[in-house]
Amino acid sequence: MADTSSLARSNSNEESKLRNVARALEVPRESGTPLLFPESASCLSGVTANQRQFAALGNERSLSELHELRRKAMADLLSQAVAYSRSYLDLPEELTRRAANFLANDNSGNLQSGSQDDSIANLNSQPSPIILSGHQPTLYHPGIWFKHFVLDALAKQIRGIPIHLIIDNDLAGIAAVKVPQQVNQEVRTVAIPVDREQVEVPFEARKIVDRDYFEAFPARLRPALPMIDAPIVEALWREPVETDNYGQALAARRHRFEAQAGLQTLEVPLSHLCKTESFSTFASQLMMRAYEFASLHNRTLIEFRQQHRIRSRAHPFPELQIEEDWIEVPFWIWERDDPRRRRLFCRQVAGEVVLSDREKIEVRVPNQGLPMELLTVMKNGLAIRPRAITTTMYARLFLGDWFLHGLGGAKYDELTDLLIQHFWGIPVPAFGVATATFRLPNTPYIPDLEVQLSDLENTIRRMQQQPDRFIDPGDHAAEELVLEKQKLIREKDSFVDQKSFRNAVAELDQQLREHMLPKIEVLSQERQQLEQSQTAKRIWGARDYSLACFPSTLADDLRELARRTMDVG
Repeated sequence: MADTSSLARSNSNEESKLRNVARALEVPRESGTPLLFPESASCLSGVTANQRQFAALGNERSLSELHELRRKAMADLLSQAVAYSRSYLDLPEELTRRAANFLANDNSGNLQSGSQDDSIANLNSQPSPIILSGHQPTLYHPGIWFKHFVLDALAKQIRGIPIHLIIDNDLAGIAAVKVPQQVNQEVRTVAIPVDREQVEVPFEARKIVDRDYFEAFPARLRPALPMIDAPIVEALWREPVETDNYGQALAARRHRFEAQAGLQTLEVPLSHLCKTESFSTFASQLMMRAYEFASLHNRTLIEFRQQHRIRSRAHPFPELQIEEDWIEVPFWIWERDDPRRRRLFCRQVAGEVVLSDREKIEVRVPNQGLPMELLTVMKNGLAIRPRAITTTMYARLFLGDWFLHGLGGAKYDELTDLLIQHFWGIPVPAFGVATATFRLPNTPYIPDLEVQLSDLENTIRRMQQQPDRFIDPGDHAAEELVLEKQKLIREKDSFVDQKSFRNAVAELDQQLREHMLPKIEVLSQERQQLEQSQTAKRIWGARDYSLACFPSTLADDLRELARRTMDVG
């Protein structure tokens, strides 16, 4: 049962720590530099601490149900990840052996909870920990890709089982990759399509629209990257993937490329896990305690906004609605034949849970045996998928021993921490954060003109506000206006009211401003050129260009950077 009375006190106790974490989570500025939080040694000890903490759940009678759900969820995850990854990739023998041993020995709860030794030697003597990361199946930028390399390096160091969750319940956006290009005198980003566009749907429902067009993507991207020799896209598209799902096709190509680069990881779409009994059990618990969860969720969210001085009620996400007996739960719902995501509401009615989007979908499910009933509903064409905070909560609590975030997810996981602590009533498991900055090589050098631009803008502003200080010698008409203004100021006290005085001064300033127009026009043109240069510098130097745009050597650079960051010899 949630301990809501201590929520405010907990927030106060955590505030200092969260500020320190926020300061640590800053995007690396220099190209080729990583961010890992906490540092390598703390990641290693954090994995062991989480394992020990999770194992202790089995010793608490009140938490035995949660412990059992975790055991089943991890077994489902491993089974699904091995089967899915094998469908397009030859898996390393060592990795499959660890997975098989985990499943055979039920290692999800066998760590000795009394052990306090967090050394690598102790890690190697314990059951293989499952370490996770996750992201949407896109051709994301190298900073996101770096997580895969850290996951691999960490797993090899501690004999872990690394699994990347393909978050395919998120909406598939524009199927394109942006690249920087100079068109005439202007530098701008241009979108290179990967596939034909279609109505926006979740990744799991997004099919490849035009197979020939999709397979010809490298031929469209390559000419847009004249500064890159042998871009990764050519290696990614070397062998076809036998799936018509857009996101899975991208993810499988990337995963195979990673394997060729020496990474040993598993992957699985979140949609596959949502069709397991363990996930439906998790979802059932939130549905049966919907009012309690929604109330706690909303109070936590409001306090988060107050603490961070956020005014928008939509940021970082909206509150869950509570309207009479309808309670919003943090899941999406859609029909197989109409895959538009809708918010899920539920209510309790005479031994049943009514599930609805409050538009067109309404399904009644018996309370008795709710997890299996939900599975039946989903097999009959209804998708129930977690939203962002629910996905993270499920992954961190039930699927693994360590979760590796990127910057975006980490900054909002203080919300997840509080919900875990107060709703589930257990200590919060630690997590890691990894990213890196890589910029496209061989782009034009443009000096930083920010100081010059600031000085120029200040000069133009002063010319407009104090034109009498910038008149040219020999501009007799302007000099006369200045003398008139000075005389006016000397005779200020002779005015009946100050409004008349101010109006007279303003009129003279306006006439002086007209004398400044040619100068201001010249400076404005210079400012426009500086702004264009700064824009070009920002576009060429952005860190969020797709991994497909980089040289094939990027994988070696990321692997070596991850090894150094994790202190792997």
